[in-house]
Amino acid sequence: MRWEEWQQKWRSRKLEEKLKAAEQKVADGEPKAEELAVAELKYFEYKVAKHGEDSDDAKPPVLKRAYAACLADFERLYPDSDQGVSKRKLFDDQVRKIEDCEGQADEIRAWIAELPEGATTARKLAEGKVAELAEAARAMSGERRMWLERLEASKR
Repeated sequence: MRWEEWQQKWRSRKLEEKLKAAEQKVADGEPKAEELAVAELKYFEYKVAKHGEDSDDAKPPVLKRAYAACLADFERLYPDSDQGVSKRKLFDDQVRKIEDCEGQADEIRAWIAELPEGATTARKLAEGKVAELAEAARAMSGERRMWLERLEASKR
């Protein structure tokens, strides 16, 4: 199997896992309306950042207006909200992201081990991805320590 195929299958499997988890949350009565509003807000934040001012397309002004309207609705509906962001959630998110990086790196290493000797290009690409994931995990570990310190400081 080629590296690109493996990545596509891995992404597909992860998306299916996320979908099943989301379906289970809905079956369990989640997410709450505020969580959906936060998700929508985060979506527009992402889209505005992705289609920055330097973009040649007409999306940034439309996205900024959509984001502003979404934010206004959110603030009107949930005036006391922290927009779903708490120190504990940020810490937990960092832990989950690090675990995801480590898990993906482990899966890639297992795939590399099964490659035939002559698959040098696929091996190099996959090893590059493992190195990239290791670096991302190191960087996130630093962020995790920061959030842990803030979390502990807020308990004092």
